[in-house]
Amino acid sequence: MTLDDSRSVRIVVAGSSGAGKTTLAKQLASIHQLPFYEIDALYHGPGWIPNPHYLELLQSILESSSWVVDSVGYQDSRELIFGAATHLVWLDLRRARSTGRVALRSIRRVINRTELWNGNRETPLGILRPTGPIAWSWRMHAERRRWIGIQIRRPEYSQLAIRHFRTPQDVEAWIRGGADLG
Repeated sequence: MTLDDSRSVRIVVAGSSGAGKTTLAKQLASIHQLPFYEIDALYHGPGWIPNPHYLELLQSILESSSWVVDSVGYQDSRELIFGAATHLVWLDLRRARSTGRVALRSIRRVINRTELWNGNRETPLGILRPTGPIAWSWRMHAERRRWIGIQIRRPEYSQLAIRHFRTPQDVEAWIRGGADLG
């Protein structure tokens, strides 16, 4: 499928933490020349406090004709994103792989003191807490997988053209082949 200006293309890349959503969403935005939006950057304010304008910002993005977002978002926005999207790319990797990626990413962020969004940084203690990113990834993997599986069968989301990937190798092959959305 070749994209042209006469068509709205709104892509959501979904999956569990560590699946590679942000990386793939940025690649798709570049390949298809679409604007990219990172959901966590919209959601998290300073001190990890939710941005009170998150839904307002998100709604203005979703109303535009073309975009790529890197997540189904948060509880209060998941249905908005799914309802507005034309394409879903589901990264459905194994739990161990996704959580391993989260662990490595979080350790790198701590060591490098990487700023994420609005001055927020991961901390050594924070990444090890039961509510931290590593435990979160492990705990939420099955729930996120189940939720996406249910959503794609709902009639109100029948507009979604779906690409479902179970391995990083399949994603890489798709990207090398031009990331056809058809």
